[in-house]
Amino acid sequence: MKSLLITACLLLLASRSTAESFYPVPDYRDYGSPDSQEQTQEIDAFILEFRKAWRNQDAATVAGLHTQDVEWINAFGRTFRGRDNLKAFLETVLFPGFSSAQWQEAMASYRPVSRHYLGDVVVINSQLHGSPGSAAEGDQRRVSLNFVLIREAGQWQIAQQVISDIRPRRTAGQ
Repeated sequence: MKSLLITACLLLLASRSTAESFYPVPDYRDYGSPDSQEQTQEIDAFILEFRKAWRNQDAATVAGLHTQDVEWINAFGRTFRGRDNLKAFLETVLFPGFSSAQWQEAMASYRPVSRHYLGDVVVINSQLHGSPGSAAEGDQRRVSLNFVLIREAGQWQIAQQVISDIRPRRTAGQ
């Protein structure tokens, strides 16, 4: 009886471990073609600047990378409209709520998933693993970052950003 109970506990632990695993990040893919090699380099530089500003908890720079009329939606569905509202939220709530080390870890885990080149618009899909915030289940949080970048007056800016929680898969086959 005791061995049956131990076996049942081990199976329960194994199934919980499987249930908490995430799907792998898909291989990176480009859709469409950049207008030029320079466009690709500009986008790469933009993403590096974005990640650096988040790592440094630099609300002014992060907000400045967004359009004046940005729509920024967090993983809980809260929407911020406008660069000034986003900056205020970052300065007063989001950045102070987490340690610098947490932002360092999150931005170090940045994984690009895809880019859709649409002329002066580029849609970017990426993921962060172990990012700050409350995970849906367990203690590891993964999020999907989706940006719509537009080119205005020769500069790339985020016109819309949507952050979504990535939930652990329930079973190995789903």
